[in-house]
Amino acid sequence: MRVKTEDELVKLVIDITTGKIFTLFHLPRKKLHLLPKVFLPLSVPSDEFSVYFKEKEIVFFYEYMELAAKVSINGYPVFTSFNTLNKDDTEALIKMLAAVGMEISEKCISEYIQKAIADKKWVQE
Repeated sequence: MRVKTEDELVKLVIDITTGKIFTLFHLPRKKLHLLPKVFLPLSVPSDEFSVYFKEKEIVFFYEYMELAAKVSINGYPVFTSFNTLNKDDTEALIKMLAAVGMEISEKCISEYIQKAIADKKWVQE
């Protein structure tokens, strides 16, 4: 079930394509292990997070660049907060990004997010 409105997703598309937002898609597969270091709250896994992510089908993480900490990890920004999208909103976002010429191919989508979308669950590494 979609949670975000069309207008909210359109704003996300605009903000992603103009570089205002850093997303999970910015991490190449080989760098996916950095996810909890980029989005720091994920570095403290908890049962509450896992249950929430599974129940809500959370598969996508993003944050506004203006909220990045003044440090980086391997050239990637670090955030002490993040926003999420569920599976249905993520699929809609991918289609909208493709419509404006930002094709998110399987090569761009990490194995992590592919598995989370396919399994409809949070995948803890």
